Amino acid sequence: MFQPNIVADCLKKEKKITIMQEGRNGSRVWSVANPVFYEGQITKIVVISRDITEVSMLQQKLNKVQKESEGFKQQLHELKNHSVGKNKLIYHSQKMAHVVEQVKKVANVDSTIVILGGSGVGKEVVAQALHEWSNRNVYPYVRVNCGAIPEQLIESELFGYEKGAFTGADPKGKAGYFEQAHQGTVFLDEVSELPLNMQVKLLRVIQEQEVTRIGGTKTKSVDTRIIAATNKDLWKLVQDGRFREDLYYRLNVIPIRIPPLRERKEDIAPLSSYFLSNLNQLYNKDKSLSAEALEVLEGYEWPGNVRELQNVIERLVVTSHDDFIQAENTLPVLYPDTEAKTKTKKAAITLDFMPLKQAIEEVETKLISLGLEKYGTAAKVSEVLGVSPATISRRRKKLLDKGD
Repeated sequence: MFQPNIVADCLKKEKKITIMQEGRNGSRVWSVANPVFYEGQITKIVVISRDITEVSMLQQKLNKVQKESEGFKQQLHELKNHSVGKNKLIYHSQKMAHVVEQVKKVANVDSTIVILGGSGVGKEVVAQALHEWSNRNVYPYVRVNCGAIPEQLIESELFGYEKGAFTGADPKGKAGYFEQAHQGTVFLDEVSELPLNMQVKLLRVIQEQEVTRIGGTKTKSVDTRIIAATNKDLWKLVQDGRFREDLYYRLNVIPIRIPPLRERKEDIAPLSSYFLSNLNQLYNKDKSLSAEALEVLEGYEWPGNVRELQNVIERLVVTSHDDFIQAENTLPVLYPDTEAKTKTKKAAITLDFMPLKQAIEEVETKLISLGLEKYGTAAKVSEVLGVSPATISRRRKKLLDKGD
């Protein structure tokens, strides 16, 4: 009735056997066969069986649910990563792809990271991605702008204080940023602005993983991942005596450098599209960029990096009259004097009668001047006009000599 035959197996092996048997109708039993010996011979076999059909079905269901749960977990993980990539780290360039790859590689280690790059390149966005892609993402992410806190308040903000520590203090005391970020992440933006005496205390937190509140005598253990960022050359500050060398080495375990926007112009189009979409939703607009307007954006040097691009897109969305943003809308925003100068120069190309050589030279000069205003770089102008960079340089020098 049940397979395998436990009695036959027990007779053959002459010892206790435990197996699971299955009946013809799909039922299952858990059976134990015990041989009974008399004078060295098996005289009988006692079999005890328990119906586990329902238990077995429940186990199968549990295994199925667990597999589905793992699948859902994986999907959630992928969605979370996609969400960060979609809503924060917008890029198309190989340089930023390398940065993102590096971020993913180090997200789940606790090593201290310092993010380097100019103002507005997106250091905080990368710091948030590091936290969200880490195992600490269910715990607090605390951002501290070291340059925005008055010097007399930095210690109390970072490390907290006990009740009655100083006049005006909260009577209950206050936890500092490191305590607030316990098991999570502290992002120290503009860490180069910390005074030297605070740098010593920060070094202790990194080394000992503990803080002492102002007015307190007991240390408190903190489990905090530290990410720092700066737009300055920390090593130069060390050489100038404005930043501690020991803290420099503690912070610079894993440096991540974000290139400026002018070095990754492939990112301008996707970033512009992202900002435009958000602003259209925010202001209930339906604006779009023409190819010529995007070309103007890509020709600009962006000293303020991604932050400046975001501000320019917002200004275009708010101030442009038509839904289709053209190059003529973009130029005055990037180059405030462009409109007046362009009209003057276009009029100047219609010349009076003069020697042909002089006329050609003036037309060339005016075209190059317009090109420099429109595209911003001599390399781009030389490409568009089909002349050598050397010609552009000579005409530019001539413009400067004339005081144009």
